[in-house]
Amino acid sequence: MPEQALQTVPLIKKKRRGAAVVVKVDRDPQVIVRLMPSLDEAFRDTVRYRGDVSTGIVEALQSVDLSKAAIVDLSADKTRLKTTTARIPEALHERCKTVAEKRGVSMNELFNTALAHWLAAKKLIKLG
Repeated sequence: MPEQALQTVPLIKKKRRGAAVVVKVDRDPQVIVRLMPSLDEAFRDTVRYRGDVSTGIVEALQSVDLSKAAIVDLSADKTRLKTTTARIPEALHERCKTVAEKRGVSMNELFNTALAHWLAAKKLIKLG
């Protein structure tokens, strides 16, 4: 079997107000987001395999009305935020950017909000 040449893809790093860093490659954007430890723990308890992290984050972002959901206060959890990487569809990423800009919040706040409300709907955590 002939060896396949590795495709070199230029990376474009984009940073938004010290929030989520997006690394774009030739497929869906890879989003690096920092989650509150309490959310990270509850979320990781619901996912079993590596691919489930992206799937769970996408499901949370799609199932929560982020234009109306109460924004999670990241400063409420004083411990260090946990870094998580996921791939989300380009269209969903653009929609999240638009909502974050309209609401005046960071992408991190938006992602934490989506996960908090998604986990609360599954009765895995309590909000408020």
